[in-house]
Amino acid sequence: MPERCIPVERCGTHAPLWLVGSHPRRRDGIVTRKVCGNWKKKCCAFRSPPIKVKKCRGNYYVYKFSRPSACYLAYCAINTLRCGRCRRNQSCVSRDKINWRCKRNKRSSRKIHFFASFPGRLHGKVNRVKYTKVFVNVGRGYNRRTGVFKAPVKGLYQFFFSSQSHYTNLKTDLWLVVNGYWVAVSSTRISRISSVGSLTYYMTFLRRGSVVYVTQNSGRSWANSLSTTITFGG
Repeated sequence: MPERCIPVERCGTHAPLWLVGSHPRRRDGIVTRKVCGNWKKKCCAFRSPPIKVKKCRGNYYVYKFSRPSACYLAYCAINTLRCGRCRRNQSCVSRDKINWRCKRNKRSSRKIHFFASFPGRLHGKVNRVKYTKVFVNVGRGYNRRTGVFKAPVKGLYQFFFSSQSHYTNLKTDLWLVVNGYWVAVSSTRISRISSVGSLTYYMTFLRRGSVVYVTQNSGRSWANSLSTTITFGG
C-alpha cells in the first residue's frame, strides 16, 4: 500500500485508501496502522477502520484488511515491480510510490584547486621540487611533503608553474612531469645582468590517481620567504 495521499478517482474508486504511517520492519512483527481516504482535497476525509501489517522474510508484506466504511472506498496498491533493473549510473525513483522510473544520477562537481610556492633557492638538478608553502589546497590533491599532486578525480586539469632567474649566461629549465612523462618546460636564459621570470601553462586530461610534479633539470632559480617566484598550481 502507498504511504502517501493518493489523488481522487484512482485505484478503481472515488476515494482511494492509503496507509497512514510507514511499513513495519521484520523485527516489529504485526503492527496496526490507520487508513485514510482522500476526498475533496482532504487526504483524511474518510477514516476507514485500521488494518494489520506484517513484513515477511523475502521482502514482502502481508495485510489483514478491514471492511471499508463505505462502498466508494477501496484500498490502493503500489507497483511492486518498480523499475526492474536500472543502469549503474541510474536510480529507481518515484514521486508517489506508485509510478517508478529509472533516473540518471546527478554527477557531483568536485572543486579542485591548489597553489604553492618554494621559499628558497634551487641549484642544479632537482628531481622533484617540494613546494612547501601552500596557499590553497582545495580537494587535498597536493602533498607538500612529497611535492606531488595526485588527481582526486578524472577530468580536465590545467597546471601552471613558474621560476625566477638572475644568473648571466645560465640556462634554467623546470619541467612539468605527468605520470613519468616530461610534458612542458619553463625555460629562461639571461645574456646580461638581469632578473627574468618564466610562467608556463599546461592542460591535459587525467585519470583518477594520476601523478603530477615539477623537476628542475638545470640552472638556478631563486626565491625567499616573502616572494612567490617559484610556484606550482592548478
